[in-house]
Amino acid sequence: MKRSLALLYLVGVVVGMTNTPVLGQGIELVPSDSNWLVYISDYGYSDNLWDQRSGVGGREYLSGEWGAAIGYNAAGPIWMEPNFIYPDWTTNSNFSVDTGVHYTDGSEGSQYHTSTSSTISNGTVSIQIDSQMINTTTGIALGLTPAGDPGSGASVTSDKHILKQTYTITNQTASALNNVTLYQFAHGLRSTKAIYDDRDYIDGGAYDGYRYAITQTGSDATAIPDGQGGFVSIDDTITFLSNVQPDGFEVGYYGKEGVDNHGIGKPSVGVHLSIESGTLNGTDAFDPSNPAYWVSGAMNWNLGSLNANGQAGDTATFDVLLTIHSTDVPEPASVILLGLSGMVLLRRRR
Repeated sequence: MKRSLALLYLVGVVVGMTNTPVLGQGIELVPSDSNWLVYISDYGYSDNLWDQRSGVGGREYLSGEWGAAIGYNAAGPIWMEPNFIYPDWTTNSNFSVDTGVHYTDGSEGSQYHTSTSSTISNGTVSIQIDSQMINTTTGIALGLTPAGDPGSGASVTSDKHILKQTYTITNQTASALNNVTLYQFAHGLRSTKAIYDDRDYIDGGAYDGYRYAITQTGSDATAIPDGQGGFVSIDDTITFLSNVQPDGFEVGYYGKEGVDNHGIGKPSVGVHLSIESGTLNGTDAFDPSNPAYWVSGAMNWNLGSLNANGQAGDTATFDVLLTIHSTDVPEPASVILLGLSGMVLLRRRR
């Protein structure tokens, strides 16, 4: 059993820690002026993405998961991460760690970190995973309208920080690998709706071309005590984006509330199963009324063929972005916030 994150958070408040210790895999990325932080594992996976704005310390966006898979030749897709967390289940991964995740920005010994790198391999492919928290200053456009709906659509502007994750995939064999396909998957902890949008919401920034997006939205109904025995809700948007049109996409379940145990066990239905079978079904909008939880989404891209190891064209590089948008934090009494904000986590972990 995992220790309670709520307890860890409250201990952090008592001793005045700047960065709360978080159970989970990997090391944290948190720029000095960031509103959120993320933990990245050796396999480029994350189960921990936290709101660190004043007044909501310990509030989690992500849970189970931000993760990738790869397929090639006739083999079905293989997850990079061996063990997903919350819900806890073992994947079909056959990867091992060549170089463990480490900071690449010279930030060892600092409380602030902006980039990491790691390398994994399974004897057929080697994958270098570089992760970077980037300050865009203005944020980027996040699509909110399903691709199949008519009209110009709608969008919101993200937080100024984005996570850019780059995969460098190398063929380790003496033969060519065909149909090398990368899959990216995400599931938001409180997300109740998901869409795929491909509109170009021109914002004029450096990441203007990242128009292909999986967006999940939901509300944290008990985000902040209001000081009067109730709570103030915060609306969250979690989006990952690509500047390359995907060959497949899908939004749908990640298990069903009341059917699956979202603490332990592989969800019985969901987009993760479509990834494993290599059959993302093209659903661009998912809004289950009952049960409301849990939703997820994925995209995949065929990167073509990789020549034999050591020959020109034996490596392919691809990147995706992950970011968030949240409603503003209200300003109830600071003493109440400080004492109770960590309690939110009790619903989340055992």
